[in-house]
Amino acid sequence: MEPKSVNESNRKEVFASLFPDIDSVATPRLKIGNIVRIKIEKDLFEKGFTRNWSTKLYIIIDIRQRADIVWYKIADLEAKLKEGIKYFFELN
Repeated sequence: MEPKSVNESNRKEVFASLFPDIDSVATPRLKIGNIVRIKIEKDLFEKGFTRNWSTKLYIIIDIRQRADIVWYKIADLEAKLKEGIKYFFELN
């Protein structure tokens, strides 16, 4: 379909054809209340024996998902909310 042929009457049909999996649901690997650590990002030439995971513990307080992608909102054990959201591979 040409972009100039999209209008208000067919916009839902166009959106559904562009993003067919937007409402698919994935099973989260972690649950609310699980205690996790955050992955520490290393530089390119950083030593291999330095720690990969944080020493501080966090708890999962919220799980959000869209189009088979799952995000986790975390807080530390004193219930102070951590900025942003994390993917599964960033948590351990």
